[in-house]
Amino acid sequence: MLKAKAEWEILRLLYGLDIPQLEGLVEPILEKTISIHNLIRQNSKYYIINKLSPLIIYTFLTLRDFRVDKHKLICISNISKSEFYNFFYQLNYYIGRLCS
Repeated sequence: MLKAKAEWEILRLLYGLDIPQLEGLVEPILEKTISIHNLIRQNSKYYIINKLSPLIIYTFLTLRDFRVDKHKLICISNISKSEFYNFFYQLNYYIGRLCS
């Protein structure tokens, strides 16, 4: 159930972003989304697939040199602008603590 819901959300967002090479992207993004979903606390707002998927998609595509329009991603997803930026603020904080 989780995998099907995550796959549907990822496909919906990638089509909404007009990403041309969907075939090779869906499976690795799906794997990352499910593995990260299993690590997140259940009471976290990012535990919901609809909130987690856009963040994973943005991070995954950015690391692979795809240009992603953040504003378009926020508009087609179920995440607010403040939630989007807050997630990356927290991510930078934890990465900074791990690397120091």
